[in-house]
Amino acid sequence: MWLLLTLSAFSAIAFVLLRLLAYFRYVKKCSLIPTLGDSLPVIGHAHHLIIKDTVEIVDFIAGKCRESNQVGGVSKIWIGPYPLMLITDPDDALTVANTCYQKPYVYKFADAWVGDGLATALLTTTWRKHRKLLNPSFSQQCLNGFLQIFNEQAAALARDLAPHAGGGPFDHNRYIMSNAFDGICKTTFGKPDGILDKGSSTEDYKKAVDTIVHVCMQRILTLWMHFDVVFKFSKLRAEEEKAVKTLRGTSWDALKKTQSAVGQENKKLDDRFQPFINSLIDLIADGSMTEKEIQEELDTLIFAGHDTSATQLLYVLMAIGSYPDVQEKIYKELQEVFGDSTRDVTKDDFRRLEYLEAVLKEVMRLYPIAPIILRDIDQDVKCKNVTIPSGSTAFIGLWGVNRSGAWGADADQFDPGRWLEPARLPASPAAFASFSIGKRGCIGKTYAMMSMKTTLVHLLRRYRLKADISKLQVQLVLMLKPVSGCEISIESRDAEKKCN
Repeated sequence: MWLLLTLSAFSAIAFVLLRLLAYFRYVKKCSLIPTLGDSLPVIGHAHHLIIKDTVEIVDFIAGKCRESNQVGGVSKIWIGPYPLMLITDPDDALTVANTCYQKPYVYKFADAWVGDGLATALLTTTWRKHRKLLNPSFSQQCLNGFLQIFNEQAAALARDLAPHAGGGPFDHNRYIMSNAFDGICKTTFGKPDGILDKGSSTEDYKKAVDTIVHVCMQRILTLWMHFDVVFKFSKLRAEEEKAVKTLRGTSWDALKKTQSAVGQENKKLDDRFQPFINSLIDLIADGSMTEKEIQEELDTLIFAGHDTSATQLLYVLMAIGSYPDVQEKIYKELQEVFGDSTRDVTKDDFRRLEYLEAVLKEVMRLYPIAPIILRDIDQDVKCKNVTIPSGSTAFIGLWGVNRSGAWGADADQFDPGRWLEPARLPASPAAFASFSIGKRGCIGKTYAMMSMKTTLVHLLRRYRLKADISKLQVQLVLMLKPVSGCEISIESRDAEKKCN
């Protein structure tokens, strides 16, 4: 008995010693990676994360990204005794993103809602399988079929804003968000009546999304909520369950209604227009994916497809309204392409809207919706100047990548003209990371660009905008979202023409 206890004690001590030895070896490997400033004894930089102010979190990320760029683009911060790697050099960020596909456990905080959807899937095998199966649905040919819907939604938004013309500043966020939500529902489920009910159910869905985002953000910022056993008995869990019931119930009903409609017709709705759900149902039929997997991808698609684009468009309109000279250049280009016509945007128009695209990209560069993404480092990764050891967690600072030294001394300045001068653009293709970076980048990149460009055409040829983006205050709630100062004013260009 005593022998068994002695052996157990020695085994426990040996285990602890080996773990400590492994830890110190790991820390030694990290020693060549610069530590950023403002680190306190024992807790490191954790005091910044204890503060639950989502505005201060943005300031913290932006500040550390700037510091990281100053020390070479690969640095570390300490959360207690554990170092986290911050990567802002474009080439090193791309190397990490394309070497390590695994996402850390915090992405599972959204598991009750989107599960193993493309944006949150932890397992590389799951992501690879789903990405390969879904890629055809986002081909250029398929997306061209959505142009009618993009134009219809853009024209509807222009009409919705009409009562504010000449009426002073107003918050355009709710208009853009509602319009984008309707648009993603149409491109996802098609146009048949009853697929996604209007009215209160739509509002309930939007409120449920806000609740889930709030819950996930609170879990991230509250260290003890990282433990499932603690979260299970919290008020946040009750809020999550109620919201998930609404979200999953909505997508499940929509999936079933569409399956029934397609089954009854036994034919495609329109050769030129194929909603996303048609191809997803085909994947269920041939056994490539389960109904549960399809539902998770639907939930991911609806959220990512409207919330990100709508918020990005909000920033774009504010920037355009803040720079009159930029706005007039856009309007001049629209006159050259469309004249005084109010016709729909066609696929051939996009290549001619060079300056509009430059403005769009420049705003996205300075205001990336996802300022940071995470990766588990499951193997040693050789960067340009240092090696990130296996076992680390990497924060890829997209905010810092977009403002790295590769963009020149004026990286923090708004200048759409840089996109029209190849000599001024960074050599690294990864220097523009607003759609994430590497092979796990955003699958909906082209969808978002087509939708936003179409919306901007309809709005800017009808209205002149005024705004002050310097008053904009943002917060991090999974994405970069506005807190205040996001009002714009609009004036009808038709009224201007009549006066002239």
